[in-house]
Amino acid sequence: MSIGAVLLLALSVSMDNFAVSIAIGSTGEDFSFKKMLRLAITSGIFQFFMPMMGWYFGSNIVFLVHGYEHWLMFGSLVFVGWCMFRSSLSTDETQVCALSSTSTVLSLAFALSIDSLAIGFGLAMTPVNIFQISAAIAVCAACLSFTGMLVGSRLGQTLGRQSRFVGGLVLLLLGLLSTLH
Repeated sequence: MSIGAVLLLALSVSMDNFAVSIAIGSTGEDFSFKKMLRLAITSGIFQFFMPMMGWYFGSNIVFLVHGYEHWLMFGSLVFVGWCMFRSSLSTDETQVCALSSTSTVLSLAFALSIDSLAIGFGLAMTPVNIFQISAAIAVCAACLSFTGMLVGSRLGQTLGRQSRFVGGLVLLLLGLLSTLH
């Protein structure tokens, strides 16, 4: 996978973090630097380990799907992309999330990283450096989470929905491109 594709994948998967962080930041609550940093680091950690877990589980069953790997990658990317795309069109907005408790931050980071588990599973079907990809996703997720909190206080939730739309669309396109190899 090229560096450009890795970066595009990392940005696309991280758009959920950005969107949710914008929504949280737009609640009007005054979040401290420490709370924003805690969410960003926790999100990054989850986004690092979830694709690796998916890759590990996917690697152990790759012999069952030999010859159809590109279709599984296609399916994983399209599924996650479609979910992000669909959520961008829904009228349900992210609920206000108090970042004061550790359990809330952990739950949020886990929920935002589920799509990375599916991406990792699909990546197991192709020859990639999962550590490099996971690191790129983690850095993007952490940076976008922190930035989203800052931006959210100024722009509101509209941009959050649009970023999920763009992220979902990019994942759908990456899925389609994966069938060409």
